[in-house]
Amino acid sequence: MADAAHPLPVLLGVIAAVTVAAGAAMLTPRMRSRLYRHEKGSKSDGASTAGPDPGRSAEEQAEDAATKALLMAEHRAAIDLQVRTLRHLMSVAASLTAAFLCTALAATVLSEAHDFHLFAATLDVAAFGLVLWSFVMATRCRKSWLASRAVTEMLRQWSVVDRILLAPDDFELGFKAMRDRARNALRAHDRDFAAVVLRFGRLRLEEIGEALSALPAVPAGRVRYYLDRRPARQRRWFATAEARVSGQGKRHRRTLMILFAFATVAALVKVALLLGWLRWPGAVDWTMLALLVLIGLSATLTSVYLNQNIRSLSHRYRSQSRNIAWWFERHESLIEAAERSEPLSGPLASQLAAAVVEFETLMVDELVDWIVITDHDSLEIAAA
Repeated sequence: MADAAHPLPVLLGVIAAVTVAAGAAMLTPRMRSRLYRHEKGSKSDGASTAGPDPGRSAEEQAEDAATKALLMAEHRAAIDLQVRTLRHLMSVAASLTAAFLCTALAATVLSEAHDFHLFAATLDVAAFGLVLWSFVMATRCRKSWLASRAVTEMLRQWSVVDRILLAPDDFELGFKAMRDRARNALRAHDRDFAAVVLRFGRLRLEEIGEALSALPAVPAGRVRYYLDRRPARQRRWFATAEARVSGQGKRHRRTLMILFAFATVAALVKVALLLGWLRWPGAVDWTMLALLVLIGLSATLTSVYLNQNIRSLSHRYRSQSRNIAWWFERHESLIEAAERSEPLSGPLASQLAAAVVEFETLMVDELVDWIVITDHDSLEIAAA
């Protein structure tokens, strides 16, 4: 009769799996912040660092600051949901990695260690249970994150277009009304959320166009503020964002090449050991372990590289930069008129309404495309 298995390896396997998953989740915000700081470096995206406009009065600048505070609260809520999604995904990756490493050890250098086999088997069971739970939770958080991000972008549009050009009497009341309306319309739908966002965005565009067309005149200072805080800033953001995601792609390719090189060296060492060209006691098992780890890492990073949304987003960012540049070229006369002190009225007011709707259409389409890309590809870890 075989001896009863000692319960300690089983207990340690469960503890190890939970510790790895929890540790990865806890480290995710720090890793994300570090990666974000590294990628931004000394560059600015032009979207979050703009200071007060010297052309605005003290009262208007106070309103700008108050609106920014309201908007940042929504922005931080979206970031928190993104981080929660990343926590779960990192737990999935860490659990799978731990299970793979323990299996590789059990198959090579610790193949005779019964207790370790029991530890590894228990860790595998616990790890895959955690993977299933984390994956389900990540899917739920992702939907909530996309909905929160869509609401934030609609409020960002309102804070510049409606508040500046249409000048409501109570900006704070208007902001909260728009926030509640967007939240109700842009809930985390199970089906085709991008279509929901597109319908709401098209409705907003109609409202903006009608409201601007009804204005007899728009002060030039407000038009200049809109041009700087919306089209110009978005052009700067797209340019730096494209450079950032392109840098991510280059680093991933470089990492893959290094892993492929090490895997090739490990395979050559294994062949040399099997042919007897090299004689190191126990080296075959250790070489097998190294080879398995390198192959696993290479396969994982290759899958991430092929499925991540870096290339899709990079293409979108370049395309939108070109579209905004063409927008500025088409509306050069409007921009020149805004540089003068007289209010824009008559044909210029009509041209302004058409130009604003045209640009905001680009932004709605960009938001919808981003949702489709992010919902079907991997997450852009560093960007928010």
